[in-house]
Amino acid sequence: ISGSVDFDPLLDWSEPPFPPLVRLLFFVSRWMPEFRVLQVNAAGFNNGIGEADSELALAIAKGAEYLKQVQDKGYSIALANRHLKFAFTVGTSFHGDIAKLRAFRILWAKVLEALGIENPPPANISAHTDITTMQQNEAENRIALQLQAKAANLGGADLLFLAPAEGMHLAATETGRRLSRQVQMEARNANAPGTLVPVDESYLEDLTVSLVKAAWLRYMHIEDQGGFANAVEL
Repeated sequence: ISGSVDFDPLLDWSEPPFPPLVRLLFFVSRWMPEFRVLQVNAAGFNNGIGEADSELALAIAKGAEYLKQVQDKGYSIALANRHLKFAFTVGTSFHGDIAKLRAFRILWAKVLEALGIENPPPANISAHTDITTMQQNEAENRIALQLQAKAANLGGADLLFLAPAEGMHLAATETGRRLSRQVQMEARNANAPGTLVPVDESYLEDLTVSLVKAAWLRYMHIEDQGGFANAVEL
């Protein structure tokens, strides 16, 4: 069985239930090795592409905190990492969203290396529509969804969750859901018609490197304060 649940203890609980989480990790590592039961939901850290370095730093700091918490309770952080996933939003900054996801993979690999995890599997990333960026026009939203799907794909996301085409202002309809599913199907087919945006790989490389450097400095500032659970200045 492969799959995941959206369980983010430091987001959803005033007193995070880490002991039950460790018991669950022992269970899935034995019986459901492809199932992820822990998630870092970075949507709440998203304040636009101009603050992407802060978003990335908080995401990796929270992920590192989870690994340290389960290690303190006797569970292998290398195994815990195999049952962890990260959720990010993609919105209106096409190149920025690609660079953000690419930078995250580099940053998380650096975190795991610092924690002594050798040869870890690639981080698992789910990309979600930033629904606050959607408009009241279905045609415009279709273009936005196509750009989001392409950005998630080029950024290396493992999973993609697109909002219905109605956006946040209108109730979702079956037509809107069907349109989003169609965009997702098109995104899987490189030859399918869609919104084509030139990709500037040189600019992407520079932007990714800049995000990695800036986010890592912010992450180290959080770690210097005792990590995500203790930092008061983020």
